Amino acid sequence: MKTFLFDLDDTLYNELDFVNSAFEAVSDYLARRHSLKREDIFSRLGEILAKNGRGKVFDTLLKELGVYSRQTLKSMLYVYRCHAPVQLGLYPDVLPLFECLTAFDIRLGIVTDGIALVQHNKIRALGLDEMVQAIVYTDLLGECGRKPSSVPFEIAVEMLGGTVADAVYLGDDPSKDFIGPNLLGMCTVQVKREKQPGSIHVPAEGKGLAGARFIVNSLAEVLSIISVR
Repeated sequence: MKTFLFDLDDTLYNELDFVNSAFEAVSDYLARRHSLKREDIFSRLGEILAKNGRGKVFDTLLKELGVYSRQTLKSMLYVYRCHAPVQLGLYPDVLPLFECLTAFDIRLGIVTDGIALVQHNKIRALGLDEMVQAIVYTDLLGECGRKPSSVPFEIAVEMLGGTVADAVYLGDDPSKDFIGPNLLGMCTVQVKREKQPGSIHVPAEGKGLAGARFIVNSLAEVLSIISVR
């Protein structure tokens, strides 16, 4: 094994931490714009997300407050996407695995979906840009380059100077994470962490091409199932 690729959201850190950071920024903006209480806005955003999931959280809030307009909605989305997240932290099992893989001269990369600017801000806040040798933002590849496409994985492996036969991909979401690398014949690992309170989604097990070859509950288990020599 020469290269190891990772998903980002809910694999290397808790995505809900980013959402809360973004909600803080949006709450500050809306409170100033409409003379509202920042704490009340933040609390209500969390309640709507927990009840309805992702989708029209901002639409729902603005209509409840009686201040809905397309321009205000666009401004909130802009603040959400462009804010510099604070207090993001990697899961405790990430750095030990990175250090072990690096000690074996294994090159590390990230393949991540989502708006490129948003994902870039997350990666910088987490310090991952200093830890990995390649980052592929699938958003920059167009529709055909987003997961579950195999294209971003081929690009990442090429950037790292490896081959798909010698590469491992670790992610959390069977709905899109493993189809692409499985089609390429890569070794795939799903990390199935326990659901955290308020988690955005619950990891499941995939079947067929959607399923990972291995399933772990922590990155601490990875080295026991993957040969790095």
